[in-house]
Amino acid sequence: MARNIKLMGLLLLVCGFLQACESGECREPRDFNERSKKFDERIHGWLDAADAYEMQRENVFKERESLKPERKKLVKFREATSSKIIDELILPDPKVPVVFAHIDDLQRVNMVYAWKLMDVTMNIHRMFTTEQRQKIKDAMHEPFEPFETPFLARRAIDYVLLKIDADAPQKKKVWQMVETTESRANIMLKAQHSNTGAILTEWVKHKPEVSEIKGRVNKASDSIVDFAKVTTKDAISLSKDFKPEQRAFINDRMRRMKVCPTK
Repeated sequence: MARNIKLMGLLLLVCGFLQACESGECREPRDFNERSKKFDERIHGWLDAADAYEMQRENVFKERESLKPERKKLVKFREATSSKIIDELILPDPKVPVVFAHIDDLQRVNMVYAWKLMDVTMNIHRMFTTEQRQKIKDAMHEPFEPFETPFLARRAIDYVLLKIDADAPQKKKVWQMVETTESRANIMLKAQHSNTGAILTEWVKHKPEVSEIKGRVNKASDSIVDFAKVTTKDAISLSKDFKPEQRAFINDRMRRMKVCPTK
């Protein structure tokens, strides 16, 4: 989840600057099955840490497979919603409430999947001993790593600022927003990391309090949405500091941020 948060933050942060390289009308999506395989490898690692039996492994992956249709629907909805957000952001006068509504829609659909995932997680809970669950938690909950805007993203921002002939005040505002968003992201991500640890601690227990887990899941979701909204609002405000011809170049890059629908 943390990776998705970072990517979403970057998307909104630079208003299209991150896709400064040439591309087609839409970016090729990551292959759904390939992406699933990579996460399967991580699950195997967690199960290895718990010395899981073969039957436990089989049951875990049966539960995971049961979520596949819903997971694919969620991926498609995210792609479609991201495109709608981009369509609004490239308008001459993007409306903050419209973007916020799309973010709320995405949260709603995410939470539908989250509760199904939680049901599966509680089914898996019964398959393992308390000791095994503790080992899984220890393997899953890696140390917190502060977020920094990647080097290539910074170079992409530099490239776009150069291409639009941005003046010193414009450059200063862009980099100030980068720093502000990094700071906000780290505050949020650190809190998310702590919250995830608390969820896993509850899950390890012999009789976990489901209401406690649900409350923390809701808290995590609201935190992500708050971050997305404040970053979006700042990005729209920042866009008003650019001339129409400068925004035209940026908007062209934003159109290329759209992801081709997953097949």
